[in-house]
Amino acid sequence: MSGSSVRGRDAPSGARLLARSAAEEVSAAYEHNRQHAIGADVFGSPVYVLDGEVFWGEDRIEWLADALKSGRKAYSSTF
Repeated sequence: MSGSSVRGRDAPSGARLLARSAAEEVSAAYEHNRQHAIGADVFGSPVYVLDGEVFWGEDRIEWLADALKSGRKAYSSTF
């Protein structure tokens, strides 16, 4: 099986992706996201933040889904 059939016809090659990752706009987006994560007290991956409530870890997706469905206010550890 060729690489193009595995990744799909329209997907960029690994070399193109690697070259694109060095672009200034990609670095700027990464830094923006990093600063946003720091501001949201993200300390690991994966992490999801809903209205300031942090759901850390893949095993918390159901909790996040429940929070989204219920419409409840976010829990906070601040007083």
